[in-house]
Amino acid sequence: MMGLPHIPPGRPVADGLPVMGSAAPLMRDPLRFFLEQYLDKGPVYEVHAAGRSYVILAGPEANAFFRRHASTHFDGAPIYAPYAQDIGSDHVLVGMEGDAHQALRKTLQPAFAMKALESRFPSMLAQLRSDVAALDANVPFPVRHTLGSWAAQAAGITMTGCPFHGSMRKLSRFAHVFLGAGVGGFPEFMRYLPSYRRARRAGLAFLRKHLLHAEGGASAPLVKALRQHRNTDGQGLSEQDLLANLHMPYTNSFVYVGALAGFLLHFLLRHPAALVQFRSRYDQLAGMGRTPDARALMADPFLSACLQETQRLQPISLSAPRVAARDFVFQGHLIRKGEALLIATAVTHYLPEFHSDPEQWKPERFMETGTGTSGKANWSGPVGTPPEAFIPFGFDGHRCIAAPLVRLLTLTMVGELLSAGELTDTRTGDVPLKVAPFPTVDAQWKVDFKRHPSGNAAPIRT
Repeated sequence: MMGLPHIPPGRPVADGLPVMGSAAPLMRDPLRFFLEQYLDKGPVYEVHAAGRSYVILAGPEANAFFRRHASTHFDGAPIYAPYAQDIGSDHVLVGMEGDAHQALRKTLQPAFAMKALESRFPSMLAQLRSDVAALDANVPFPVRHTLGSWAAQAAGITMTGCPFHGSMRKLSRFAHVFLGAGVGGFPEFMRYLPSYRRARRAGLAFLRKHLLHAEGGASAPLVKALRQHRNTDGQGLSEQDLLANLHMPYTNSFVYVGALAGFLLHFLLRHPAALVQFRSRYDQLAGMGRTPDARALMADPFLSACLQETQRLQPISLSAPRVAARDFVFQGHLIRKGEALLIATAVTHYLPEFHSDPEQWKPERFMETGTGTSGKANWSGPVGTPPEAFIPFGFDGHRCIAAPLVRLLTLTMVGELLSAGELTDTRTGDVPLKVAPFPTVDAQWKVDFKRHPSGNAAPIRT
């Protein structure tokens, strides 16, 4: 091992039980566990959970190191290999590395850029308004499934021009197991259960029927981009490659955007003054049924601050799973090539040296003026903090390509819901957290909705 000092192999081991290790606290609240172990063990420690082992790199030191050496010291392909196996393609963006990954990313980037989203925003908004209008005002609605379904439909309309035709329950099953088992959040055997196999077949059948032969024009920016792509060998994507990428607006939005919107709604319901201000700002931009400017929504300082603070306090992405691509030393510990790693990027979200009162939801920390609606949207992070202090979408070559879509869709979905009527949340206590396989609101959380007949905003009751 050339160039590395002799370092004892021992590393701190996270707290846990015999056999099951740290599985229970990881499933209950992984971010809390990562944070507690970081404060106790330091920036490097091992986690053993139900037969799996990871080396955790955490804290600002880890985030800064990962940012500098992501392309040379870390490899994501082995982690996401189950994606490729399950979908029958080795051209899935998240599971690719090197030149091939960058080439596909460059091809897809315009489809997720604000210019494309602006042109498709009226269709997104129309779909969301249709969904809100269809909401039964006499029955409490399940937040997690409802917002996930809305997100999948709106993202589909935006990126492919086509809503999902089929069972939303099956789409949810496909999305959660495909993504969860793909990164090890769910056991491998779940991908072989009959219920998942049926859901997967239904999802892929929809894609084949409605999208494979789409022209890919302005109404289908993702289809157009995928058909234009050429691999490093000059060949286009195969039919299976297209399927492997076309499901992402539906499945990923169901899991990630639905969860983020649920958490944003939770925090707003827990902070009535902020909710009134959020709804007022949204109504000024999108009230009376008009179509707002997408950039204006994204530029609103208070709307963006509420979303950013939600991503800080309850991030959807807690860590970056990787494999060590080479031997290296970090913080006095030897990391060997091939070891499974989790860079616990979200630990810094809770460190008081970066975020005062880190347990509190305070949107003003993201506002340059710290007051009202003045100033400008500050999407880079809390004022005065370094980039490693706030990482909502990752920051290496695998940073979420759909970040603008996620932000625009979440703000619009929650804004339309709040603008349409009165919400009553009878829960007490903390956010109803569920790890399934990523943090989301509990499936049992329901909210009462009473439509306001005049179309104007109604009071919020908590």
